[in-house]
Amino acid sequence: MPSIDDYEMDLQRVLIDAAAEPALRPFIDAADLETRTIDLGDGSQAQVQAIAAGAVKRVIERIVTEARKAGADLKAWICSPDEFNLCARLSGKAGDVMRQLHAFLNKKWTQGGLNAAALAALFTAPGIGAALTIFSALGFVNAVFVDLCECPLT
Repeated sequence: MPSIDDYEMDLQRVLIDAAAEPALRPFIDAADLETRTIDLGDGSQAQVQAIAAGAVKRVIERIVTEARKAGADLKAWICSPDEFNLCARLSGKAGDVMRQLHAFLNKKWTQGGLNAAALAALFTAPGIGAALTIFSALGFVNAVFVDLCECPLT
């Protein structure tokens, strides 16, 4: 599975991986997908499904809405000054903020309790780790997390 470091180097890759991740498929409608041609590195190409860049916000909003229903307020976790506080971290490099967010969400998952139960209800258990990695990077496409948190543009 790709890491946050991989997505930092190629943020467009997260669009392909998100479309292929079974734990995220329930949040992706057919209209959110597009076909892309990728270079396989050996001179050949393949066509893959990817979330269209313009659909990322809708996908993130669906995840946030379903998470709230499951008991995990992802928006508050990401945006609140008492939690991750995304807006206060935006002066750093995007890759660093992605890694910090991933570590924060992973801690919510691994510490157990209500947070873990809510995340398990949201994402299929075997896919939670991959889903959290992809989610942590996906929200940086088109600055979706910045919009979600209503961060002031400086």
